[in-house]
Amino acid sequence: MANGYRLSLALKTVILVSNKPVAAYFYCPPEKHYDFEQLTDGLMDKLTAVNFSSDIQEVYADGWDDIPNGLSELISDAKAYSAIILYTLEGITIDDIAILVKGGCTIYCAMTPHIGSVFKATGANFKELTATINAGGYYKDLRSLKIKAGMKNTDKYIGNIPFGHKRKEDGTIEAIPEKIKLAQEVGKWYTEGMAVSEITYRTEGELSARQVYALMNFWGVKRGN
Repeated sequence: MANGYRLSLALKTVILVSNKPVAAYFYCPPEKHYDFEQLTDGLMDKLTAVNFSSDIQEVYADGWDDIPNGLSELISDAKAYSAIILYTLEGITIDDIAILVKGGCTIYCAMTPHIGSVFKATGANFKELTATINAGGYYKDLRSLKIKAGMKNTDKYIGNIPFGHKRKEDGTIEAIPEKIKLAQEVGKWYTEGMAVSEITYRTEGELSARQVYALMNFWGVKRGN
């Protein structure tokens, strides 16, 4: 947390001294369908984790048709900002970062807090950058981000099939008529507060406690709903 405090203090100092606004940049790879709101929430979570809080006045992004301003516009507008917050290092090159820094911006990547908040426009710094980004698990976090984004934007069901359903050839699932009635009864008992052990007893062992919990999680059913 101490490291996070130093990073946030460095950024806040730059912002206060320059008295310029802050911008953010997001990137969606080709053929992907990342949820923009999901990425925005993820960025804010990352910034909160390092105790950094500041209003982001402008957002630039590439990969979404409804967001007109991308990296090229950001580079043109860079001098207007005190800091530019990147979520990942995707979609942006070392040369792009050098141009932004040369324009007077502080560049901070939310997924590489171990690097620091200030990139200096020196050859040595940029050479070190490529060798150190993985030190804090950047690629592991990036892979996790891609998996989550992909799961959110697919109709295919990921994971074990909940009781009373079956997987279709296209990867989606559908109810099994002869079993869904019992599944619905289980949902009713669960919301009424019946103990899971009693529910499994009433199903005569057809559903285990684990299957009951999995089914309720799939339906988003909670006690008292």
